[in-house]
Amino acid sequence: MRLALPLPFAQSTKSRFVHDLQEIFRNRSHCLMLGDFNAKHHTWSSTSRANSAGNSLFKFSQTFGVDILAPNDPTYYSNNQNYLPSTIDLGILKDLQNITIITSAELSSDDNQVCFLVGLDNLTPHTYNQILFTNWINFSDNLSQLICGNPLIKNLKRRLQILPSKFKIL
Repeated sequence: MRLALPLPFAQSTKSRFVHDLQEIFRNRSHCLMLGDFNAKHHTWSSTSRANSAGNSLFKFSQTFGVDILAPNDPTYYSNNQNYLPSTIDLGILKDLQNITIITSAELSSDDNQVCFLVGLDNLTPHTYNQILFTNWINFSDNLSQLICGNPLIKNLKRRLQILPSKFKIL
């Protein structure tokens, strides 16, 4: 299996940020991107307010199924007392697990050193051409139990069997 490690990039304009991430992660399995994205979002940085890069990155992760990996502790401590510490050094990953993050304040910088330890022995294979089928009987049973007023469809098996005959092929 191959692991893609794209180099961090100078963040492009707001309108190109998500597009650039799509280009990097598209058609790649086992991809990891690390860097200072200057992206703040309450999901990974509870002490700071979200900015546009953070909102864009969060939406990208939800839409395209990538994970955002952030340390538990803030990675940036501003010299300005008006700013709270924030987490802006992140990892964006796809189809990877077994990653540990270590932060330390050993550098003479306002950024903490962040180390991502990647265990490559546990790569999950990317599923190609996977076909999933819905179990409509279980689906109907679950709906009737979860949603009040949603009656159970009687003779569901029979109705599903005759359903294809109701469609015409043009």
